[in-house]
This record gives sequence, C-alpha cells and structure tokens, in this order.
Amino acid sequence: MNPRRPTPQGSESLESIVLASPFNALEEFLRGLKASGRSSFHVDGMRRRIRRFLVFAGGGVSREVILDFFLSLRCSPKTKLHYYRSIKQFLRYMGLEYLMDGIKPPRVPRRDPPIVSVEEVLEDLKKLSFRR
Repeated sequence: MNPRRPTPQGSESLESIVLASPFNALEEFLRGLKASGRSSFHVDGMRRRIRRFLVFAGGGVSREVILDFFLSLRCSPKTKLHYYRSIKQFLRYMGLEYLMDGIKPPRVPRRDPPIVSVEEVLEDLKKLSFRR
C-alpha cells in the first residue's frame, strides 16, 4: 500500500478520508509537476489553491467538505474553475478522485472577442508609427 494513498481502515467510512500528512503529499505532488516541465507560475498557483483547500478541509477530506469549500469561494467563475481543476488533479494523485464524482465544474460564461473596426486598427497603427 502506498502511504500517500490512504484507504479506510476499520470503522472509517469511505465518505471521510483523513489525510495523514496532506502538506507533505502536496509538496510531493508539486515536485512531480515541476519534473514534468510545468512552469513555476503554474506550480505556485497550484500550491496556493490546493493549500487553501487543505487548510479549509483541516486534514479531513469528504465530498461534503469539497462542496462546502466551493460554496465558500467568493471569486469569479473562472477562478473557481482553476480551483476545481487543481483540487481534482491533486485528489486524482492521492487516489481519491471518486470524491469529486458528480461534482461538475463551474460554468464560465463565454466572452466574444471585441470587434475592432478598420478605422480603429489604422489609428492604432498610426500611433505605433508615431512612436518610432
């Protein structure tokens, strides 16, 4: 049995898993991301998001804790999506991905790119040529 992939013992239910050393597991997970070539910006963002989740969870991770965490976030849908993906990837690494079964990612409204007129493009080009 892998020590970083906890399994329920005795009367412990599958619904509530207590992570023995979640922050050590987080650092091991992040080292793997670095080794796979992820940028330090990406790794730092993952660290910040997952650490915030682990502090909220207090070492005990369950489906209810995950849902409560997402409900507690006061941020944009796009930021919530970043949290969702980070936590899901970490739980997959820990062998606990089933805790997020049925939890759908937040919907991010699609934004159409701004429509720029030919006149606006020409004006911008004039500004650029003026600076030279």
